[in-house]
Amino acid sequence: MAGTDRVPTPSEITDSIGEGVSYELCQALSKVVNSEAVDSLDITFNWSRVAAAPAGTPLEVEFNREAIAIVERVSDQLKTSVYSREHVIYGLVTDLRRHPDDETGEGGRPGPPPTPQPHHLDGSSRRRLPHSSPLP
Repeated sequence: MAGTDRVPTPSEITDSIGEGVSYELCQALSKVVNSEAVDSLDITFNWSRVAAAPAGTPLEVEFNREAIAIVERVSDQLKTSVYSREHVIYGLVTDLRRHPDDETGEGGRPGPPPTPQPHHLDGSSRRRLPHSSPLP
């Protein structure tokens, strides 16, 4: 994204979101490089010895004012686009419901959570009887 030779396509910008590019990142880069004290921002990467850098990954990236103009265009596109994430949740489904007028339904457990019952090491649950109760 830091190269000034071409502007990324909308599809490339969308794909870059999965790699960590965000509106906030673009704004931060723009703010740093557009400050009076900085002409360009050089970022170097030291990759882990355990896992090599992905093929074609540069070890250094420079953001100068020309590159920041492109970053700002990317930022504008990210700001105006709506992206949704898919979340996967694992667990026990105890209730599913949907009203006829709703587009989507709800899942979960209706009502208050269950009252925990005391369990002993042998797995049995025991109840305390009141003193006035006759024992069997």
